[in-house]
Amino acid sequence: SEPSVDQESTLFIGGSGIYYAINAESGKIKWYFPTQDGTFQYSTAFIDQEALYVGSTDKHLYALNVKNGSLLWKFQTDAPIESSVFVNNDTVYFGSDDDNFYALNAKTGELRWKYRTGFNVSSSPVVSGEMVYFGSDDGNIYALDKSKGALKWKYNAGSFFNSSSAAIVQNHLYIGNRN
Repeated sequence: SEPSVDQESTLFIGGSGIYYAINAESGKIKWYFPTQDGTFQYSTAFIDQEALYVGSTDKHLYALNVKNGSLLWKFQTDAPIESSVFVNNDTVYFGSDDDNFYALNAKTGELRWKYRTGFNVSSSPVVSGEMVYFGSDDGNIYALDKSKGALKWKYNAGSFFNSSSAAIVQNHLYIGNRN
């Protein structure tokens, strides 16, 4: 969706234990969201409609009100979240260092499905058509049905995909790894 004028003048940035919304013109803090521990420095947020979705190393995926920073919901995994977030058709997609890739209801935070890989999923996903793509530190690129989480295919690239973001350009999938 198109960002509102207010969102366009706001810088969103995560730090160690605090997520900030800063006025991009004046540098003044509009709002901030603190956590007990953990950091937001690895996960890039995704804004969809009035919500900002971001992962933390405190093992939670947070949905925050983009205007005031209030907590809409949070979802806990079994390990830190370093993956960035991708939202498509009211579904939030992200990976966790607990070796799982998740799909959540964007409005409620309820689990729609999860898919277990062979190692951490710190790679950031991308959705194209009916598929969601991401890499895992087990060395595989995964292509899953975005509605059900069923494996369509995987490809072993020989090395891990730590923090690399998948991208679709002119119907081609690009993702970097350590090979």
